[in-house]
Amino acid sequence: MSQSPRPTSHSAIGLRHLQVPPVAPRFRSDSVDEVRAYVARGDTEHSRQVLGTGPLGWEHVVLPGRLLQLHWVTQRLGQIVRGGYTVDSMVHVPLSDTLRYRFGRRRIEVGVGQAVYLPPRQHYDVQAPPGTVFALGFGIDSLEREVKPYLRSADSVWLPRTCRLSLAGAVATTLLDRISDLVGLLTSAEEAPETALEQLEVDVLASLAELLAESGGAAHASELSAERALLVEEWIDTHLHEPITLGRLCEVAGVGGRCLQKTFHARRGCTPMQHVINRRLEAVRTQLLGAVGAVEVTSVAMACGFTHMGRFSTTYRQRFGESPSGTLRRRVQS
Repeated sequence: MSQSPRPTSHSAIGLRHLQVPPVAPRFRSDSVDEVRAYVARGDTEHSRQVLGTGPLGWEHVVLPGRLLQLHWVTQRLGQIVRGGYTVDSMVHVPLSDTLRYRFGRRRIEVGVGQAVYLPPRQHYDVQAPPGTVFALGFGIDSLEREVKPYLRSADSVWLPRTCRLSLAGAVATTLLDRISDLVGLLTSAEEAPETALEQLEVDVLASLAELLAESGGAAHASELSAERALLVEEWIDTHLHEPITLGRLCEVAGVGGRCLQKTFHARRGCTPMQHVINRRLEAVRTQLLGAVGAVEVTSVAMACGFTHMGRFSTTYRQRFGESPSGTLRRRVQS
């Protein structure tokens, strides 16, 4: 079921602090292929479907810190992006219009005055209209240290999960003020002292952790369930070529199906078997893009656990916006 946004005015939450800085490294392009290649170099392969005609007008501005990266993405045409972050966690803040996300069967709409937290390796589809989105990127370990005080006990383990954040209230105001101070420090003509920069970045993460706790994004699991979830995910990655069923995954985890389903929905926003399909699709794409010499799509797909080529091709196109053979041709041409 879709979660409807509850927009809050710019003046109430100080989103003016997040406007694109005039002095910062930036990349511009009207080519979808150039944009896709540029983004893939920084994180992972994904697909883009442009909504409308005319110049894409895509621009990426980035301010890198020590613990955090501040991003602004502006586009003249709407797009549907399918992919996910493999390394960093991200917080997306729409500055001009509503972002519509889909995580498996779950849907979230994020309007102006809101944000969405995306854990690493979270697969999603997002429909992004024309306008600007601010994004905050950071390593999961840095945030976890700040989340721990909000867990029930010292023995609890944080289970990161996607959630929508309201940017109204005192905690959100503090977060936005600290981000604004960080932008000022990173764009200053004078080089900032490392200690001052690191302290401000830690303050930003601390405010974000408090906001996650307010919004239900700091939910925790017992250490045992967290270990089991990690064990299952690692087992999946090393057994993609083998037959995998929910029963086999429950056997590996040592838990029942209901518990495993609940854990994967919390961690990845999808069922265990949807996660298996996602990992197999990524494995196929990685092999196709990195292949040397003659390669057959069918052989690669079957080696990654796909048995029905028709369904595989359809799912691949839905996920990446191109056919497997199209990916292979692009690799040959590059």
